Amino acid sequence: ILFLNKFDNPNIISIKNIKVNETNTSIYFDLFPFDLHSFSYKNDFSFNFWKKCFKKILEGVEYMHRMNVIHTDIKPGNILISVDENKNENDIQIKIIDFGSSMYSFNGEADRNDIELTTSWYRAPELCMEHPVFSNKIDIWSTACSFVQILRKKPLFSKPCNVSILFNIFEQLGTPENTNIYFLKHKPDFVPKFDKKKVEIDFDFQNENNKNNFHDLLSKMLEIDPKKRCSALEALEHSLFNDLI
Repeated sequence: ILFLNKFDNPNIISIKNIKVNETNTSIYFDLFPFDLHSFSYKNDFSFNFWKKCFKKILEGVEYMHRMNVIHTDIKPGNILISVDENKNENDIQIKIIDFGSSMYSFNGEADRNDIELTTSWYRAPELCMEHPVFSNKIDIWSTACSFVQILRKKPLFSKPCNVSILFNIFEQLGTPENTNIYFLKHKPDFVPKFDKKKVEIDFDFQNENNKNNFHDLLSKMLEIDPKKRCSALEALEHSLFNDLI
């Protein structure tokens, strides 16, 4: 409630009403028919449709980061979507929800606490290494994982624990050449060696420009080193979105 009362953005869920009585408190939100997890598995839309959705999601993430808030659990199930009954690709509403584990940041960073941050499939490598300090870049990582899952209809990294997730990340993206990444310094034995790769996505991008731009943006959002990982604002400024108003 604290965060939602502070926010005013069309891509983040807002509180419509709060009613309090002697026994309970009721909070009312807009009603949306789907979350992106169920919606993406049941519907086949063009890449241009999804590109519009991705931009709206990034606009919501950029706003909350500008407000010094880290969501910590961006995933398709925490993003609501509404499209008009005629499936008009120009009439899309997106709402990011569930700020139960969100926290304030200082200069984009926060200290780890006892909360298990981020659902495992969307957990950034620095969280997998249980580093005591993390930044809002964990939201960028989980947003990128969500984008890939929406297009592929299956998770990018679907392992159950931190060590297996980290191995799966390196297996699919390659081991970083820079072994001085701050969160890897204290546990060098955990780093397996894999060649650098590009994420494979079997999807109709409609043209090569879309495909190349999406892969380029993805590589910037899935940068192993969070200090080199792009921000939400930098992602929004990527050429992928140049043809969108």
